[in-house]
Amino acid sequence: MFDIGFPELLMLSIVCVLVLGPQRIPEVLKFSMKILRKTRRALNEVKSGLEGEVGLDEIKREIHNEDIMSRSNKDSK
Repeated sequence: MFDIGFPELLMLSIVCVLVLGPQRIPEVLKFSMKILRKTRRALNEVKSGLEGEVGLDEIKREIHNEDIMSRSNKDSK
């Protein structure tokens, strides 16, 4: 997803230590992870709600069934 290499991580670590100090880094990381988890959970709920509204599950099921039928028709020929 992100193209972050070792030099970038090293620079980010140095900046964090200089700005936050070594004592505050663990609590900032915990807070960041908590926010990230809540954001992911909320986005997954929105995604599943939209999929339910649109009927995406039914469309996926129909496409899957059509694939199975077309494969079985090719095999029988």
